[in-house]
Amino acid sequence: MRRFILRRAIQSVGLLLAISAIGFTIIHLAPGGPEVKFMMDPRMTPADIQAIRAHYGLTDPLPIQYGKWLINAVRGDLGVSYESLYPVTNEIIRALPNTLLLITTGMLLGLLGIPLGIYIALRRGSFMDNMVRVLTVAGSSIPHWWFGLLILLVTSNLAISTGIKILPLPGYNGAEANNPLYQVWQLVLPSILIALAGWLTYSRITRTQVLDILSQDYVRTAHSKGLSQSEINRHHILRNALIPIITTFGASLPALIGGSIIFEQIFSLPGIGKLTIESLTRSDFPVAIGVLMFVSTISVVALFMCDILYALVDPRVRY
Repeated sequence: MRRFILRRAIQSVGLLLAISAIGFTIIHLAPGGPEVKFMMDPRMTPADIQAIRAHYGLTDPLPIQYGKWLINAVRGDLGVSYESLYPVTNEIIRALPNTLLLITTGMLLGLLGIPLGIYIALRRGSFMDNMVRVLTVAGSSIPHWWFGLLILLVTSNLAISTGIKILPLPGYNGAEANNPLYQVWQLVLPSILIALAGWLTYSRITRTQVLDILSQDYVRTAHSKGLSQSEINRHHILRNALIPIITTFGASLPALIGGSIIFEQIFSLPGIGKLTIESLTRSDFPVAIGVLMFVSTISVVALFMCDILYALVDPRVRY
C-alpha cells in the first residue's frame, strides 16, 4: 500500500509541474501585462513601459521567469497582483470561502444521487424507475448553465410582476457578507444546479452497477444464507457499487470547480471563478497563474485521495 501511495504521490507532483509549466507559458505569451493600465496615459514613454516590465521581471527570458516563479511558489509566494498590488495569496484567500461553500454544498447534495440509484435499482421496472430514467436522459441533454439562466429569467419576471422572490436574484450585497442566512440564500440556486449533475450521473451509474451486482452468484449465496436485505445491501452491494462511483467522483471534481466559475459569473458571486475572469480580463498574470495552480492543486490532491479510497475499496488496484 505504501508503494502504491508513493507512486501516486510522485505522479501527482509531476502532473502539477507539467500544469504549471504549460499554464505559465500560455498565460505569459498572451498580450498585456502590468503596463496595460498605464498605456492610455500620454505621459508614459516606451522607456517607462520597459521599466515597469523590468520591475516585474518580464524582460527576462521565459524559462528564467518560470524558474524564479516556481522557486517562489514552492515557498508559498505566488507574486503580487498587477491590479490591486496585494499578494496573490491574499486575493485567493479572500475569494476562497464563497467558492468552497458553493462547491461543498453542491457536491454533498449531488451525492444524494447514490441512494436514489440504489432505490430505483432495487425497484427495477417500477414507475419511479422509469420516471427517473426519463428525467436523467432529459436532464443530461440540457446544459445546466442554460437551465440556470432560464430559472433566473422566470424568477426575475415573477419578482418584477408580483414582488415575490421565490429564489435569490443575481447580484451580491457586500454589506451582507457576514450574514450567514444571506450567504445560504444566495447559494440556494447555484448549489442545486451544481448538484443536478451529481443526481443525474450518480443515480445512473449506481443503478447500472447495482443491477449488475444483483445478478452475481455471491449475492444469491448471501440470500441463501438467510442474510437480511439490509445486510446484503450494505456489505455486498454498496461496497462493490462504490468502485466506479469513487472514480466518477474524483473525475468530476475539476468539472465542479469549472462549473463554479460559470455559476459565479451568472449569479455575480464573489469567488474564485469571478476572480479568474477578472484577472484574465485585466491581464493580471500573477493572479491568473496563481488561481490556475490553486485549482489544479485541489483537483490533483482530490484525485490522489480518490486513488487511495479506490485502493481501500478494491485491494486489487494496489497491484
